[in-house]
Amino acid sequence: MIVTSAKNYLRAFIYKLRYPKATIARGACINSESVLGSNTVIGEGSVLNHSTLGNDATVHADCTIEDSSFGQGLKIEKNARLCNVRAGDVVNIRADCTISDANLECAITVHSRCHLYRVTIGKYSFVAQDSQLSMVDIGRFSLLDRICSAA
Repeated sequence: MIVTSAKNYLRAFIYKLRYPKATIARGACINSESVLGSNTVIGEGSVLNHSTLGNDATVHADCTIEDSSFGQGLKIEKNARLCNVRAGDVVNIRADCTISDANLECAITVHSRCHLYRVTIGKYSFVAQDSQLSMVDIGRFSLLDRICSAA
């Protein structure tokens, strides 16, 4: 128990040195090759691995982000799983989403419980909750409403 507390304290100290303008909650794990912008908030239990987050990003609790890059103004709610995602500015990803191999332009909202795989989504688009999309390109100014499945 004492060793675990010492490890957590040391990890928090190292994060504070490495990311002085970020707020990192206890229990978060950030790989040394990850880059965080200023005013970034990482929630408890979240994991960042080989990823870049722009300024003013917020990642809530229990999220996993791997091999991804995001612009500024990112908002990710709890329990999101993101792998190999490239995104522009002002992207909102709601709770319980799984996104892999995706390109998201700026000003996009992906609602709760969506599963996206090999997807490209254009600017100013909205994907409604419970959508399941695979291997599709969605243009700019798109609204995918209700339960949507495409492959």
